[in-house]
Amino acid sequence: MMKRMWMVFFTFFLALVFFMPLNAGHWAWGAAKVRFGTPLKINPLHALPILAGQEKGFWKREGVDLQWMAFKGGGPMNRGMAAGAIDMAEDSAISAIRNIGKGVPIIIVADVGGVEPMYIWVPTNSPIKSLKQLKGTKIGITRLGGLGEAYGKVITKGLKMEGQIKLIATGGIVALGAAIKSGAVDGILSSLLSQAPLKYKGIIKELVAAQDFLPEKWSDRVITVRRKFLPKNHEPVKRVIRGFLKSTAFIAQNEEWAVQKMMSFSGFSETAARGIYPVLKFRKEGTVDPKALESVLNFLREYGLLTAKQAATIRIPEAYRPGFAK
Repeated sequence: MMKRMWMVFFTFFLALVFFMPLNAGHWAWGAAKVRFGTPLKINPLHALPILAGQEKGFWKREGVDLQWMAFKGGGPMNRGMAAGAIDMAEDSAISAIRNIGKGVPIIIVADVGGVEPMYIWVPTNSPIKSLKQLKGTKIGITRLGGLGEAYGKVITKGLKMEGQIKLIATGGIVALGAAIKSGAVDGILSSLLSQAPLKYKGIIKELVAAQDFLPEKWSDRVITVRRKFLPKNHEPVKRVIRGFLKSTAFIAQNEEWAVQKMMSFSGFSETAARGIYPVLKFRKEGTVDPKALESVLNFLREYGLLTAKQAATIRIPEAYRPGFAK
């Protein structure tokens, strides 16, 4: 009897060894534990896909134990990636490619969409009514040398007003709001999600969008993987991406759920949440377009967000890995 039991056990063990996928990584013996980072926590662009995936069990059904780690900005998140504190992340394509140029060991595996529109905002009662009236104005941005300044240069170049609009660093998002309300600046350059409270209280209005001047081929938000994590974890990476895309598909089909989450989790008013919802345009498929990444790289090079030396180290075919998102 004992001999027969040992034979059954041994046969079962051999079946596990020989039929286990060769490139399974650690997921084959149970749910894959993947540490997934986002730049911020309450911003709905970052939070909603995670909340949907956790609440509806999309990753659980994919055999993934997704551990969400929210940071206080893209800089700390990518430092965490470099230090091995996280395995995967959702980030802007601009940030991802910029960090690749700076030596952060990441690779892009999916393009998930999710636009965060950037506008020049003016007070609702501002005398500035047309784009021509931006000539000679002072526009507040969070800091010089960052993305806000780059988008400001995109707009001024598109409007043929280079050198005629002054960009002034005011500090963070709260400081931007204070500057425009006090009249210290004529307008501010910031995202819809950051300025939604002021917009839907009727304090400010958008005048011009930076996206109007970006190339047609463009990449907004991507999923990145730490290079050392990828080789032995192809399957978990694919499963994380599938779960993420199921989450964004759920958001696209369930406005009421998304609105309620933006109110309860992100603290938006119902008016603001309903105004933001149509902007959350995630992609149905996560395939990466190398031409779109090339446009982002050219943008970073042209507007000084990468040095010539950093830009020269980036080869787009080496910056992303196809086949993980379909």
